[in-house]
Amino acid sequence: MSRLWARAAILVALCIGGCATPPSFSHAVHNPAYTYIVVKGDWNDVGAAVAVGIGALYLSITDARQIDENEVEYDFVDVIDQPGFFTARRNPGPESTAPEYIELGASIGRFGDEKREREFLEAVARRLGDLAGVDVAPIRD
Repeated sequence: MSRLWARAAILVALCIGGCATPPSFSHAVHNPAYTYIVVKGDWNDVGAAVAVGIGALYLSITDARQIDENEVEYDFVDVIDQPGFFTARRNPGPESTAPEYIELGASIGRFGDEKREREFLEAVARRLGDLAGVDVAPIRD
């Protein structure tokens, strides 16, 4: 009889420990082979362009990081709580002038969703193009 109680106690402990662990979302769960494109634009407009891309796909930013002066990263979730990751990286030359080439990369969903990733990147790229060389520009539909 005491063996049965010991097994039951172990089972309960495992269930409580497993159920009490909160879900963890980080870019480590994303498809490492994310979709990327290279565009020409102004580096200081990346944040504004990401805001337009986020809105176009109904995403919500959960974290934003400036890795260094040449790279930024954003974490986000979609309406069904799928994680996403975005990175923008520039490779400035000795005479960095605007517009410059910027590599944009994205991963959406735990296993990647190339169609949505490309749609997001195209929205960001289109906005970067609209803002290239100007201070303001209307947001297109």
